[in-house]
Amino acid sequence: IAAALLNYRQDKAKEEILECLRHQFQDGHAVLTWYPYDDTRYSDQPFWIIWAVCRLIKETGDLSLLEERISWQDGGEVTVLEHMRAAVDRLIADKGRNGLVRIYFADWNDALNITTDPEAESVMLSHQFCLALKLVLQYGDADYAETLAAEYETMKASINEKAWDGGWYMRALS
Repeated sequence: IAAALLNYRQDKAKEEILECLRHQFQDGHAVLTWYPYDDTRYSDQPFWIIWAVCRLIKETGDLSLLEERISWQDGGEVTVLEHMRAAVDRLIADKGRNGLVRIYFADWNDALNITTDPEAESVMLSHQFCLALKLVLQYGDADYAETLAAEYETMKASINEKAWDGGWYMRALS
């Protein structure tokens, strides 16, 4: 919802996006809702954190946002850039046996639940992972950018090798 405000209420969008970051854990995952609090592990929360922050910067041009200090859900405080890096690291750590991002409870489609297989992987979320890496590449140091570029190439290869049948992409792998 916060990103929907970017076209006309950047101040409110920023407020909402920073509030979302306060509900991110140090390991990079985040809660979906906090009124009421829902700690169900969704796979796509780290992606949305990255996407929303990058869209806010793109809309406002305010790179100083990356240096603002925001608390974690589980204690401590770091910069927005470190929150984004934690989200990237979570997506990297959440890869399954085929090299794609695992679904957990649901991916971007909250109705897609493959709860019988903890190793089920989402093709859509893996595509989103590639987008997130491309977005974050522009922020941070050269070594980090090099690492992200390598992760991007690895994920792209995994998607095309494991999830493409020559005509269609699969929706999920289980």
